[in-house]
Amino acid sequence: AHHDKLTVWKPEDQKTRLLQQLVVHRRAVVDERTGLTNRLKALLKGYFPQALDLCGEDLWRPLATDFLLKWSTLQALKKVRPETLKSFFYLHGSRSRKLIDQRLERIQKAVALTDNTALLESYALRVKLVCKELELVVQAIKNYDEKIAQVFSDHPDRPIFESLPGAGAVLAPRLSASMGSRRERFNDAASLQRYSGIAPVTKQSGASRYIHRRYLCPKFLRQSFHEYAKESILHCRWAAAYYKQQRDKGCQHHTAVRA
Repeated sequence: AHHDKLTVWKPEDQKTRLLQQLVVHRRAVVDERTGLTNRLKALLKGYFPQALDLCGEDLWRPLATDFLLKWSTLQALKKVRPETLKSFFYLHGSRSRKLIDQRLERIQKAVALTDNTALLESYALRVKLVCKELELVVQAIKNYDEKIAQVFSDHPDRPIFESLPGAGAVLAPRLSASMGSRRERFNDAASLQRYSGIAPVTKQSGASRYIHRRYLCPKFLRQSFHEYAKESILHCRWAAAYYKQQRDKGCQHHTAVRA
């Protein structure tokens, strides 16, 4: 019934298509890293909660994975000489003497959650497995980053997206891939806002009026714009002022970021 409103589909050029596939798969691998990190955190809470303080907040980093592969239980950690631990933290980039001394004190005073050998051995094996998986995933992300940088460096739209405040090595290629090379599909900014799910949806019936975020949309596209908007607050005075204005109105954090 609306053939006049349908347009012929035209594929993206080869460079844009490759960039789109790379950034989508990189994001999927990052989500795998998040899942493995959460699994590792849950395992440590079950038998070795002290490791959560000793390994830092990001359990996917080499400091945490190497630490747990060497000393997967508190009992094994307590047998290590302080000089060995100091050398380990120093070589892994944690060089604050105060922080290292605090960690050594925590280890000395730590009390094991359990001494059950069956639990310790089974948990330790699982933790080592997850750590090795994290090492592979982190290396895969580095490989994706290198390939994305290589492809994006030759992309004709690179200067446009690199010039956006806060669009660094990760978000600039994502924004370029999200916009694509066939931008004639969108008549104006509002068309892109609705397509990407950034534009809100208004439902009104009689005296009631309800506004909510759009659910049916390309999720990766919406996520890319949302994450860039959040990052731009740190690099653009206008974005920071607008965000503060929205929060002062009573908007929640994500609502203000979408705005």
